[in-house]
Amino acid sequence: MSIQDILNYPKPVPDATAGAIVARMMKLIAWQIAALEEKIKKDGLMSESELRQLETMTKTMDRLIALDKANAAKDNQPTQISPELAHVRDRLLAKVRALETE
Repeated sequence: MSIQDILNYPKPVPDATAGAIVARMMKLIAWQIAALEEKIKKDGLMSESELRQLETMTKTMDRLIALDKANAAKDNQPTQISPELAHVRDRLLAKVRALETE
């Protein structure tokens, strides 16, 4: 995916909810982790910069999950995250764990 693709996709949604924004950000983090994985596969190791990047993504992911839960509580909805967000989170956590063991 090129920079132009990133800038053009996905299109902004005028009536986006906080939950939708959180889900989009989680997908962006998933894309960033996939790109980092490809770079590590190519280079054979993880640089200090890449490790910091991964730590930042993990912290951001934690904040997004907390935000999603807060929004659900605010709307008197169950505090569970959406199934789509849970799926993305689980995939990201699996990738992070795989990177940690390499």
